[in-house]
Amino acid sequence: MFRPLFLTALSVLSLALGAAASPSDTQAGRIGEVLRLPELLQVMAEEAVADAVPPGGGDPADGRQGAWLDSIARIYAPDRLMGMVEAELARALARRDPQLIESALPFYESPAGRRLIALELSARRALLDADLARAADDALHRAEVQRLPRLDRIDHLMEVTDIVEMNVVGGLNGYLEASRGFAAATGRADMLPGLTDEAWRQEETMRLDTCHWMRGMLLLAYAPLDDDDLEELIAFAQTPGAMALSASLHDAFQVVFQRVAFETGMVSGARFAGERL
Repeated sequence: MFRPLFLTALSVLSLALGAAASPSDTQAGRIGEVLRLPELLQVMAEEAVADAVPPGGGDPADGRQGAWLDSIARIYAPDRLMGMVEAELARALARRDPQLIESALPFYESPAGRRLIALELSARRALLDADLARAADDALHRAEVQRLPRLDRIDHLMEVTDIVEMNVVGGLNGYLEASRGFAAATGRADMLPGLTDEAWRQEETMRLDTCHWMRGMLLLAYAPLDDDDLEELIAFAQTPGAMALSASLHDAFQVVFQRVAFETGMVSGARFAGERL
């Protein structure tokens, strides 16, 4: 199942011994703490392992399946991902006005902002449970049938943040990198054009799946908020500082998850080659 990389709201940096922190390093560390990025990456790691389980759960006693899941867990180890995200976020921030980024952080440090981040993290974690995911999907269906105004506000938020397109770009790039990794591991470079074509054929399906997943997750996350809270979030999301911060996070996550996708393609290719022997 394709899961979006980014939340709308989106551990201090581990610096080399004796190295001085640059302004972007310091700012990246603050952003990681304020937006609770380690917790987000923990959820994403659990999603990756859950998605790697074969349909029907497979055979837990199968050693090959266990080795495959262990490989995915190592690739998506939260501490590893956090170190990569911190480094790439610092690079992304160095290309932008630090004062502009700084202007967005008080919103997330406010009680309302902290509550928003907590709600999004809680909803995303809840969707790991199959029963809760089905309930969220049912709630979205009812909201669509009833044409609830709350869903219009969520759609507006998704539009102004461009969150769907960001995730489609990330998903397509990840698919392409995974294809390259698979081809490299199997020694089948001749497969790459076909895999690349398949990635582009998935674009519209990925867009529809992303939109559906995001609407359901945000409908669940924002259920405790009133309409004024949502309007405040929509207004904030369109400020220059919020857009600069979102772009920096997008840049960082793009680099990290393309690398992770390539590694996943490599272990998938190695598994495929082993099963063919």
